[in-house]
This record gives sequence, C-alpha cells and structure tokens, in this order.
Amino acid sequence: MKLIRCAKAGYIVSAVAFIALGLILTIWPEMSMITISYAAGAIVLASGIVRIVGYFSKDLYSLAFQFDLEFGILMVVLGTIVLFHPENLMAFIAAAFGIAILFDGLFKIRIALDSKRFGIKDWWLILSLAILAG
Repeated sequence: MKLIRCAKAGYIVSAVAFIALGLILTIWPEMSMITISYAAGAIVLASGIVRIVGYFSKDLYSLAFQFDLEFGILMVVLGTIVLFHPENLMAFIAAAFGIAILFDGLFKIRIALDSKRFGIKDWWLILSLAILAG
C-alpha cells in the first residue's frame, strides 16, 4: 500500500508540474528555449520514473498501473533525449509527445476493457474518460 500511495503522490506532483510548465509557457512565451527544454525534459523524465514505480505497486486488480512500465520507459527515454539535446526540442516535441499521448490513451482504453472483463461496473467511465482525454 505504501508503494501505491507513493505512486499516487508522484502522479499528482507530475500533473502539477505539467500544469505549471504549461502556465509558464503561456505567461512567458519569450523564455529561453534551452531553459524550457531542460524543464520539460526533467518533468517528463521524473514522470517516467513515477510511472515505473507505479507499475511495481500492487493495486486491487493490477489494472491501474499495468502499462506504466512501458509508458514509463518511453517517458524516461523521451525526457533523457530532451535533456541531452535541448536545442532540438521544438523539432522533436510534437512527434514525440504526440506519440506518447496516443499510447497513453490506448493503454487507458485497454485498462477499461480489462476492467470490464474483471466485472468492474464502472468500466465504461474509464473508457469514456480515456477517449475524451486521449
């Protein structure tokens, strides 16, 4: 249970960090691209680590974090690339993060379908949110 709480806290911190980065980019668009690249790379890398930790936590049906190992590794790789090549962020960001968002949505759809198979009544809610958010 301690690992699940840690993973949940990490997800919340990651979400807040992404929101903060989005606000910073909106409020100060003239900020140095290198600074933005380092911040984005660090946040994506940290989010990937949190997802990997989440994968190893034990939730009730092993559904909540079932694809987090793969997605976490993808995020760690993307974050590392951005940190080591910040000058190419704009050319890289659209394709890389588009792919990451697509896979996240696909993984959530799979989780919803697995939830249905396990007999969870609210599986349709997970599916609806996955489609809307993805």
